[in-house]
Amino acid sequence: MTRQMYESPQDIENERDVIGECCMAWDCRAKKLACPPYKVDWMLSRESPDAFAEVKCRRQFYDPFLIGLHKFSELTQLAQCAGLRALIIVRWQERGTHWADVTNGEHDGIHWMQDKREREEADGEPCVAIAFERFRCL
Repeated sequence: MTRQMYESPQDIENERDVIGECCMAWDCRAKKLACPPYKVDWMLSRESPDAFAEVKCRRQFYDPFLIGLHKFSELTQLAQCAGLRALIIVRWQERGTHWADVTNGEHDGIHWMQDKREREEADGEPCVAIAFERFRCL
């Protein structure tokens, strides 16, 4: 059984706002990657491709930031294969937009995160922790 997507139209709009903000700040263009086959959100380019990026919007700030291990793995492996950078971009409602370069795959440990909504038994997953100190303000 294929798992249902839980991304709302508002989530998609928020993500596009964030990537637009990044493109303005970094003078680049963004291309949304098709899912499937790609599990990474965006490719950023100037004259040629420069980076792959995963974009997240969070209401609450928490440190460390947690991202699914599968997402982190897809992002860093895709970037390594292509010889590009791997970026995680997060907009926290109370802190604004920040980004971390995770090209080298470094992180601050693995945690188990259980979704409190408990829609399905499989709603928990291993996550990569990234300390807030690794992020830079956009």
